[in-house]
Amino acid sequence: MRSKIILACLVFTLAACDQSSSPSATPSLKEVGGVTLKTEPVTLSSDLSGRTVAVMASGVRPQVDGIIKTRLFTEGAEVSAGQVLYQIDPASYLAAYDTAKAALQNVQVSVKSARLKAQRYVVLAKENGVSQQDADDAQTSYQQALANVAEKTAALETLYQSARADVAQYKTTVAQDKNALDLLVGQPVPTNLLPTAVATLPQVIKAVPVGLSSDVLLNRPDVLATEHKLKSANANIGAARAAFFPSVTLTASGGVGSSALSTLLSEGAGIWSFAPAITLPIFDGGANQAALDYSQAQKNGYIAAYEKAIQTAFKEVADALARKATIQDQLAAQQAYVAAAQESFELAQKRYKQGIDTYLNMLDAQRTLYSAQASLITEQQTQANNMITLYKVLGGGISDASKD
Repeated sequence: MRSKIILACLVFTLAACDQSSSPSATPSLKEVGGVTLKTEPVTLSSDLSGRTVAVMASGVRPQVDGIIKTRLFTEGAEVSAGQVLYQIDPASYLAAYDTAKAALQNVQVSVKSARLKAQRYVVLAKENGVSQQDADDAQTSYQQALANVAEKTAALETLYQSARADVAQYKTTVAQDKNALDLLVGQPVPTNLLPTAVATLPQVIKAVPVGLSSDVLLNRPDVLATEHKLKSANANIGAARAAFFPSVTLTASGGVGSSALSTLLSEGAGIWSFAPAITLPIFDGGANQAALDYSQAQKNGYIAAYEKAIQTAFKEVADALARKATIQDQLAAQQAYVAAAQESFELAQKRYKQGIDTYLNMLDAQRTLYSAQASLITEQQTQANNMITLYKVLGGGISDASKD
């Protein structure tokens, strides 16, 4: 019985194996498309905006001083080192050269005459035609004439070298100022926009008008900066200006400081005083600050900074206007001195040409005139610097006020 059961299980197992080994159904094929690829070069492009900036900018620097007569180059054209760019008027150089040459020739003739006289006297002295003393005197005159030549040549050389050193110094200053101006503007400033001489500067810079209001000081960067800090602390700027900013007239006739400005700064006890019956207390315990939302601002010192900025603005304006008044007096006095020195030089020149005075005296008068003219240029430059300072301390408000 047991054998039968084993046999039955074996038959069942073989039947199952026969079924599992039967071939499966053949799957259906799908149609697909084919593409042939071919490599080719492809150019990629994109539009980008940009600008070119010069890596190096070179400026034109004059090597000599003088008045430009002709410009020998085109603006923007390429130039090379050593190329002649300007033709200057040679009149002043030729006049100075001719004067010095004539003076030197004059003393050289004197030397020649003294030498011939000395030679003749030496011969006559040997033949007892003149005394030995006369021969010695002639020889001495000859040596004195030689000394005069050396002295006048040295005087001319000293004057020339002194002027040359001054010109070099002024050229350096002009070049440095031009570089500073180019840096400020961000590009080379065209030559036609620059003043041709110090005397033309007052025409370039507008004069301070009469009756200039102190409201222009609200445009100063330091005042604006402190007001922005007050705004950041939620302060009322209109109330702050009403409490701390005096509204007065800054300038009087002639563009000098007004009496109102002088009175404003005359008191030193912590108040602005600009009229007999009107005062604005600054440090009065908070009477003017009570209406302001300034608790956080005062904690950070914003109110104190605002007060200081306003006081600094008025002080700097007063100082610049006071300097302006003294500069005008100094400039007038220096101009009168130059006129007197010019007249003295012309007189010395006439006396020398007529044989009344020596050439050395004429040179002294010329040196005095040159020194006076140099001092006048310095005064004119000081005046221009003062006008620039005024423009700065007024917050750039001169041109705007002059249009009103």
